[in-house]
Amino acid sequence: MPYDASSIPVIAHLGVPPGHHRQSAEDAVPGHPLQIELRTVVHGPRDGGHRERLASAPSLSVGLDASGREGAARDQRRFVAQDISHSASLTDSPNVMAAPPLPTVGRITAWFDGRVRFCTATVIAERLLLTAAHCTFSRDREGDAGARFADWIIFEPGFEKGASLGTWVGEAVYIPRGWASPAAGAALGPFDFAVIRLDAPIAHVTGTASLLINADPPGPFTALGYPRVPSDMHDFDGEHLVSSKGERLASNEAGTLYARNELTEGSSGGPWLVDVEGTVAIAGLNSTKPAREDDSTWSPHLGAGFERLLARALADMTGV
Repeated sequence: MPYDASSIPVIAHLGVPPGHHRQSAEDAVPGHPLQIELRTVVHGPRDGGHRERLASAPSLSVGLDASGREGAARDQRRFVAQDISHSASLTDSPNVMAAPPLPTVGRITAWFDGRVRFCTATVIAERLLLTAAHCTFSRDREGDAGARFADWIIFEPGFEKGASLGTWVGEAVYIPRGWASPAAGAALGPFDFAVIRLDAPIAHVTGTASLLINADPPGPFTALGYPRVPSDMHDFDGEHLVSSKGERLASNEAGTLYARNELTEGSSGGPWLVDVEGTVAIAGLNSTKPAREDDSTWSPHLGAGFERLLARALADMTGV
């Protein structure tokens, strides 16, 4: 695996939200192992040990139809995260539809010194969630002076209209250095991914989703999330899991994927699903959107840097 300082994991330990308490990891219930498919050969001292543990796991089942629409990428972007609540109803379209609650996908609530941010996350291994880095590490719009990790994070899998399969508390978060401390002038898009470690087992309740990394998926993608901000096309309300189907577009930035995707703020971190020989796997996530455009979205490429981050999170739990 090529050395890249920008992909070095940066780790933060999270606090406990009011009304909750830490559960002991010793209470772990055996759950489903992570399923991961590598499309290129990678090297590293931990690879062998981890691959012995990466066996089969339940996967998501979602339709994957291309939208058939065309468009071009934009340079300006906005984050697909939302700090405030909107009240509206979902409007379906051929390419954007309400999805049934899925146990592996849920809503995360992150607290930043009195400010709440809502995003989407997916269970990818026992006690591990995949989401966007900007859902866990926030910057002031004026610059990096106020950059900080969330104080605490909670996860509600299978969330639907205020109900869920329960509430889990984040224990630690892993993001790449390229997001936490980017070099001057460096692009952030390729590093907008994070792994959250929960303080209690969850896979026995939710199962785990499959991952496709070190690949170059052609699409189409089905993006999932909890969009909260109404757009010109849809009256999203953040209370329902929504899917947006779209073809892959040409990205103008290395290390990113770009696709038709009409989800809005609140869907950040939600998975991009592709069909891999009959298995639905995560190949990307909702990251950013072009400024003033609602029908397309970027994702970081889940490549060697993401694998390095995931390996560190797994090693911290297993000791391998």
